[in-house]
Amino acid sequence: NSAEKGDTVSYETLVKELENIIEKLKSDEVSMEESLSLYSRGIEIGKDCLDELSKFKNKIEVLNKDLSKLEIAIEEDYDD
Repeated sequence: NSAEKGDTVSYETLVKELENIIEKLKSDEVSMEESLSLYSRGIEIGKDCLDELSKFKNKIEVLNKDLSKLEIAIEEDYDD
């Protein structure tokens, strides 16, 4: 997992790299050995992307909870 190695690569960069790997794998220009290496890297990138998406989801959930608390506080102020 490259994210655990201290790399700070954006989600968008990871997706672009994954797209490049997919294009290379579709071509007939890579050897079997290189194909295996690219496939392995693609799996690693996929895991990193899932990790990033999970982090984004958690942040959104926190923001939504904060928003709900704010809405409740505003409603309580109007009820007084």
